Amino acid sequence: MSQIQQVLEHLKLHRSITPIEALNMYASFRLSAIIFELRKEHYINTVLVDDVNKFGKPVQYAKYMYVGAIESEGKK
Repeated sequence: MSQIQQVLEHLKLHRSITPIEALNMYASFRLSAIIFELRKEHYINTVLVDDVNKFGKPVQYAKYMYVGAIESEGKK
């Protein structure tokens, strides 16, 4: 199964994914590239999360939220 398929299945099951989850679970260093490809056929929202890193410094990262598949006019 490709990383794109793995991330899509994760999104469908868990409804969201972060870059660190994608790295730890699927060895994906480029989650944003995978999301870019998935958005061609699926609605995926991005939420920016404010957090603090292990050094106490403020950081921000993306959390991708699965909405659903894009319905094409030819499919019913």
